[in-house]
Amino acid sequence: MKRADSAAAASVTLSTIALEDSILPVPLRFAPPYADLSTNPDGFAYNWQLLEYAFHLPKPIDFPAFKTPMSEEDIATARRYISTCRRAAGYSFINSSERMSVEEKDGSTTVETEFSSFESLSAFAIAFRQIHEQDEKASFRVVHNILSKYARTTEDPDNDERSDHLRHWRGAVGKLMGTMLKPYVARLVADAMSPTGVSKMPVPFENVRPLEVMSRWNYGDLIHWGEKRSDLEAALGRDEVFNALERMHVAESMAGLAHMYFGFSQVVEQAIRLQPENEPRP
Repeated sequence: MKRADSAAAASVTLSTIALEDSILPVPLRFAPPYADLSTNPDGFAYNWQLLEYAFHLPKPIDFPAFKTPMSEEDIATARRYISTCRRAAGYSFINSSERMSVEEKDGSTTVETEFSSFESLSAFAIAFRQIHEQDEKASFRVVHNILSKYARTTEDPDNDERSDHLRHWRGAVGKLMGTMLKPYVARLVADAMSPTGVSKMPVPFENVRPLEVMSRWNYGDLIHWGEKRSDLEAALGRDEVFNALERMHVAESMAGLAHMYFGFSQVVEQAIRLQPENEPRP
């Protein structure tokens, strides 16, 4: 009689998670700015968990209001920045959840995307420009400079705290102009995992520069068919995968900065809350 040994077949399922998502959930110290105006509050919360991990920004509500009267023009500029941020927070683009996937099989590549419409992206780009571009009259930089001016030139024991708040917000915005939010967080996670504090692990899309991506889209198609159209055509003219990635990158570049600008607008609300109401709040 022959003895037969049987071995149970073992199967292993491997799952992966993006570095930036490995830190979730991140406790939030304040509600995601303007999530109450959003149709996708979970999306706002996701982005703010990444921002909280990356920058641990001061709470907007803790910014000391200016007691010294501000000029009517400065108040109007600040209120315009706030109203534009509040309006942009309700746009369909910033409330969408965009995805792409790439599958390689039998020598062929399949790309699947879930992107918001070109119409919604274009509409958001116009509103975003007003709070982002330095030469706009009520942009982040202009309003930040206004608050910094009063923190510098008025006599008030709270000015050191104000300057500290403003420095943190300006620094965080500067970081996201150079690196998209997800790769920025992924690099922080990778470095935190390294015994030396500096990891050699490559982070996908860390070399993508948001300012460059947004510029070629805004001045190559979305807002103007202008001086950047050849740059955009070159970025989109390679293959289906690169086209989808380029589209994803402009969305992520704008979204990360937009949430930062929304947060700063709540700082601005606190800064001017004791100023006279010269015009109705939007």
